Amino acid sequence: MSAALDVTDPEPPPAGHPLRTAPNVPITPHVGAFTESMRQRIYRLASAQAHRYFSGVPLVDQIRR
Repeated sequence: MSAALDVTDPEPPPAGHPLRTAPNVPITPHVGAFTESMRQRIYRLASAQAHRYFSGVPLVDQIRR
């Protein structure tokens, strides 16, 4: 059995926690979703928000859940 974790509780797992040494459990520090396409989307959204702000236009919630 395997797992890939991007978030743990607590974060990071304390020293000696079994997840730290499990050979089949990679743990990343909240970077699992940062693919190239996601980074590009984040940059576009941040740029659009900055443009809105400096143009005096209200900011919008761009996060779609």
